Amino acid sequence: MGTLSSEQLDGLRADLHSHDFLRRLTREIDYLQRVVFHAADKVEWKHARDVAEQILIAEIFSRHRGEIDGIYGALRESERSGLSWTAAIQNLAAYLHSYYTTPLGIVLRRELFGDAVVFLSPEAIKWVQQTAAAS
Repeated sequence: MGTLSSEQLDGLRADLHSHDFLRRLTREIDYLQRVVFHAADKVEWKHARDVAEQILIAEIFSRHRGEIDGIYGALRESERSGLSWTAAIQNLAAYLHSYYTTPLGIVLRRELFGDAVVFLSPEAIKWVQQTAAAS
């Protein structure tokens, strides 16, 4: 996979800020982080929005070859299967949050964002540093 170039990152970040469905997904991922990690010690909440953006960018880049249309298509497919637009966003956000906060998702994010990767939990930072040192 490899690290995202600054041009790719800037373009995807601009997409997140200029499309309503991506802004809504980012907010929902941010919300889920706050719900899931609310009782965790030493969480760095100032990074919550950045983490949410990185999760969504990782999905767009890794599964949709950098094309936001893949995310839009997934939401529309959920809608065609009977979910409301809001429920489709909530379901996709839950899936993305769950996937990219697992050890594999953490490693993938570290690979994509390199030294610019952000995590909420000091434990995740420590874990990534340990796995990088071991390899």
